Amino acid sequence: MKAIVIVDERMPDLEALPFLDVIQVNDYLSGQYKLSQLRYSRIFEVINLSRQSDYLSRGYYSSLLAQARGEAVLPSVDILLALNWKRRYKPILKEMNALITSRHLKAGLAEAEGVFRLYFGQAVRSEFKKVAGVIHDYFPAPALEVSYRMEEGRCRVVEIELLSVKEIWKEGESEHFIEALKLYTASRFAHTRRSRSYRKRLAVLVNAKEKLPPSDPKALRKFVEHGSKMGLDVELISKKDADSLSEYDGLFIRETTNIDHHTFAFAQDATLLGIPVIDHPDSIVKCSNKVYLHELFRYNGVATLATHIIDRRSVRDLPGKLPFPMVIKIPDGSFGQGVHKVKGEAELRELTDRLFEQSDLLLAQEYLTTDYDWRVGILNYVPLFVCKYFMARNHWQIVKKDNKSKYGFVGGRVECFPVDRAPSDIVDLALKGASLIGDGLYGVDIKEGPGGPVIMEINDNPNIDAGYEDSILKDDLYRIILGDFLRRMNA
Repeated sequence: MKAIVIVDERMPDLEALPFLDVIQVNDYLSGQYKLSQLRYSRIFEVINLSRQSDYLSRGYYSSLLAQARGEAVLPSVDILLALNWKRRYKPILKEMNALITSRHLKAGLAEAEGVFRLYFGQAVRSEFKKVAGVIHDYFPAPALEVSYRMEEGRCRVVEIELLSVKEIWKEGESEHFIEALKLYTASRFAHTRRSRSYRKRLAVLVNAKEKLPPSDPKALRKFVEHGSKMGLDVELISKKDADSLSEYDGLFIRETTNIDHHTFAFAQDATLLGIPVIDHPDSIVKCSNKVYLHELFRYNGVATLATHIIDRRSVRDLPGKLPFPMVIKIPDGSFGQGVHKVKGEAELRELTDRLFEQSDLLLAQEYLTTDYDWRVGILNYVPLFVCKYFMARNHWQIVKKDNKSKYGFVGGRVECFPVDRAPSDIVDLALKGASLIGDGLYGVDIKEGPGGPVIMEINDNPNIDAGYEDSILKDDLYRIILGDFLRRMNA
């Protein structure tokens, strides 16, 4: 197994291992390392050992950017989020504990409760060897500390924590860790999920109180009506229906998604249940973070605006790289929120000082003024609609805040085109970008710059509103999306 290992500081014990290339986290994030400088020109795995694993920390970005660069990574972003936000892994613990029986433990375990550690799926305490295998299937990570409780001869996992290598070395367990690392790199663990058969029911997650939802009530009614005609029972659900998700064959999220939100928890739960979901949690993670998208586009040669990833140190050099005005973005802002236009250095310093309290990294982007943005809607690698979203009146974005309006926002007009009559370079660029995310439903935002079209971002739950995105395909748009769900269910 050929692997890159990301660490916070020099670790001679790991650097001495011939099958690893050890890179410090700052070098990995900046992309300063070159494949030609590594021992191996082909990377099979990135092992993220950064102790900073919180959301939007450097450790989080290490896993996120590894995925953007097409590198398999341990732990994945999904696992980092699940272990950092404990409410997320409760449903997973419930299912996992149901699989752990007395056969998974050696006889004679006396403690009623306690903790044990596992490194790359290998338990330090031999009596937990089989239990560790089950846990690693659900929470693949380099190092975990597991709290357990014995109930009627069965081990019940009550909490799982990520361990840093600094803790492991400090407590004298480096040999255990290195041996497990050798085993892991020699042979990957196979990870499979149980399969189930289901009835044909589609849950559509909505929020009746959301001011600007991805689909308006009329569009939602069309999904319900056309689903009935196609033999698919389409039912609107809300966040209070989380416990009933297992009763459905698929999940369609028509509520604005975010990672620290119940929409992401629903997507994860659907994936755990083995039912098709749009938006898939991978798509939410990728599309919700602009740093990820920038790295993904850069790595794959997709045309974008001039963009720089900045931290507290590199922001000082920014005025020499981008002209004013420029745009500063927080990584996980949505619907134009967290996007700021700055006109000078004083404004830049004031803004970034405040935003760095939210995220270790920010995006600085070239400012390009246009009358409209293109939006290409794509499902399963096929373009469905192409629209021009015009800027809001007297504003530089398509939506602006307006406390006098009914919804608190006002937007510009929308003009749609048949796909075959839209500019081919716009559609081709959108397909290239969306194909890097997955096979879900995406809205690709594009501007036309002096050098040609450039992708601004990709949205994981694009608007499908009656009278707008459906103005060309009409009812066929709803039938196509529902038909794709049926295809996924039957598959």
